[in-house]
Amino acid sequence: MEKCFHPLTGDPLWKNFDEKKYTVDEIKRIVSSFIDEYPRENYELTIFDTISTMDIQIKCRTIDIPNAIETVFLEEKDSLFDTIGVNSFINTYQVGMEIKHLSFQTYIYKDNVLMPLITSM
Repeated sequence: MEKCFHPLTGDPLWKNFDEKKYTVDEIKRIVSSFIDEYPRENYELTIFDTISTMDIQIKCRTIDIPNAIETVFLEEKDSLFDTIGVNSFINTYQVGMEIKHLSFQTYIYKDNVLMPLITSM
């Protein structure tokens, strides 16, 4: 992973320029290291789909982000881990990857389970 900064916001960003395939354990370690290096209070998680450029929002505690990422990568199977960064516009840590299976919606990650957020009108 190469350390750089987002050209528009100046937010910290680590990019997988060599398109290395990481194991889920390696991804969890990278995400944990990034959060340790760039701590933010009350930040949640956004998954940026590198194909469609759409986002998935995951409501969770910052401490749970590495485990939430593990759950997403196990669901997505063989997706390329592209980036981890800070998105200061919406107060999230943002992971870039290919989304093939999950729906583009908001999820809650709690007790090691990823659940769609159900809202009533």
